[in-house]
Amino acid sequence: MKRILQRILFASITLWLVSLVVFFSAESLPGDAANVLIPREQQTPENVERLRHELGLDKPAVNRYVTWLRNGLTGDWGRSYASREPVTKELGARLRNSMLLASVSIIVGIPLAIGLGIASALTRDRAPDLVISALALIGMSVPDFVLGSLSIYFFAIHLGWLPAITTVAFDAPITELIPSIWLPVLTLVIGMIAYVMRLVRTNLINVLEGDFVQSATLRGLSRRRIVLLHACPSALMPAIHIIALTIAGLSAGVVIVEAVFNYPGLGTLLIASVSARDLPVVQAIVLIAALLYVSMSLLADIGSTFLNPRLRNVQ
Repeated sequence: MKRILQRILFASITLWLVSLVVFFSAESLPGDAANVLIPREQQTPENVERLRHELGLDKPAVNRYVTWLRNGLTGDWGRSYASREPVTKELGARLRNSMLLASVSIIVGIPLAIGLGIASALTRDRAPDLVISALALIGMSVPDFVLGSLSIYFFAIHLGWLPAITTVAFDAPITELIPSIWLPVLTLVIGMIAYVMRLVRTNLINVLEGDFVQSATLRGLSRRRIVLLHACPSALMPAIHIIALTIAGLSAGVVIVEAVFNYPGLGTLLIASVSARDLPVVQAIVLIAALLYVSMSLLADIGSTFLNPRLRNVQ
């Protein structure tokens, strides 16, 4: 319990530090929203100063940070500088779209990665292992935007099976988004499964070479029983943390993939908001990504603590 409380405290401090970095990094960007939002022909000093006052940009940065953080803790992330709508409203449908993309990628990718890792370990140094390992190496080496571009060329342009980009509105029903998610999902899954698959393969090979597997074999247990009931659970336990961090890392991959496929999620909104110096939206999106990453890491730590008796008994 003490270990878990320490992790929760550490996660809280990490999020607070992230909020500092996010806010003041956004503040350090050249120019501000007033210069971007006002048309060039109307950018008189008076108009710029009037808009800066309306947006609260004429107040000291420290005061604005304290107000932003205090309101954010209650769920009020302010208003978008560009649309003047509440930030929560701006994020609503786009957050749903990004969660849909990430969820499908996780549901497809994690079981596939574990299955390929097990298959690769059980066929060590044979043809299936060599093919799977080569594909994993490619997945680890090729950037997401290159994978996305290649998938567009092959599946959308060459074969014509799937749409190259998303053309529906960000607030369209999920049923209209479904045809557009498969190429982004494929791109995310290829990059995601490589690390998990390699780790599962390495862990399972080490477990299969362990003494307890040899003892189980001598006792007459079948190979299938040993692998499924003994080796696989032991091999997957150390991989829990990496799987959780891989899922959390989707927040970075989603931004790139959404931009490649024009997918109406948080990634495309983040890029547009940075260009418009729409700081409340930028800060909220980055903080959401940080919250997801820290939360998944915390859940992985807690899960590892409960599954590992040595950690569970640490006072």
